[in-house]
Amino acid sequence: MTLRAILMFFVLLISFHVNGQISDSLMVNQIDSLVSLIPSSNVKNDFYHIIQASGRIDKKVIGLFKKQIGSLSSDVIYHDTLIYSIENVYSYTKDNKTLSETFYYKDNTLIKYIKRLSVNPDLNSNDILKHKIIAYFNKNKLIKLTEKINDDYKFDLSEQLKIKGIANTEIIINLESLKQLNNYAPGTPDIRIRREINE
Repeated sequence: MTLRAILMFFVLLISFHVNGQISDSLMVNQIDSLVSLIPSSNVKNDFYHIIQASGRIDKKVIGLFKKQIGSLSSDVIYHDTLIYSIENVYSYTKDNKTLSETFYYKDNTLIKYIKRLSVNPDLNSNDILKHKIIAYFNKNKLIKLTEKINDDYKFDLSEQLKIKGIANTEIIINLESLKQLNNYAPGTPDIRIRREINE
């Protein structure tokens, strides 16, 4: 009787584990399907709208002077009060280093994150990939991670918490920007956020 109970326990445990893996795999496929519907930042679309921004990356020298060490650009794809993706690209002059981070959202909650760091010390050669991370999330839980690491980067729990925090901060900042755009920028109602939603 005891052997039979132990066997039943292991069969149930294995079936729960397999079902969990299947449901995570299904969730990843659903996320990829949603992400594939979002246009890239340079594609015109009647449903999605784009906010583009760019700026400098400065570093304080001797605590007094600012020196430009790079530049950044940002593309936010949204509709109404929902943000679908935020892509930030940081370009640094040292080693021609490029860091890109893309956050994908569903109902303003992070569902997919891509990070890519590459350097090109010699402009006549190809980029050297330092690391690339693709992470899928469901209700703030990491469900799949694909990584190619050629440096000492680690997508550990502290990094995951940091990314979730950054993703939430990006949403808050950009929703506030959309509110300001609605309140002050000229435009027709189809390219502005409806004021009553934000107040």
